[in-house]
Amino acid sequence: MGDALVDPITTNNQQPTKLQRNSTIMDAIGLGSLLVIIILGSAFFLILLAIKVVPQSMVFVVERFGQYTTTLQPGLRFVVPFVYRVSHRVSILERQLKNYNIKV
Repeated sequence: MGDALVDPITTNNQQPTKLQRNSTIMDAIGLGSLLVIIILGSAFFLILLAIKVVPQSMVFVVERFGQYTTTLQPGLRFVVPFVYRVSHRVSILERQLKNYNIKV
């Protein structure tokens, strides 16, 4: 009856195996804190997907489910991830053309 209460890790001065060490680490961390870390990482990832920085002299064409929705002007813009997507990045930079002299 006394043998059932003996801890198998500490008997005969044996070192714990790798599996036993990992399970004690997981017990120390806890499932709740692991879940919190996963939720915070997902939220950070979604925020990164939502922020769009439109450079000067550019506009972004935004589509919702494949249909044109709006055009994002230069600056810091927010879009709903997985619903809206930037389909085209269009340069609106003015380009000067050569001036040709035409004699009439």
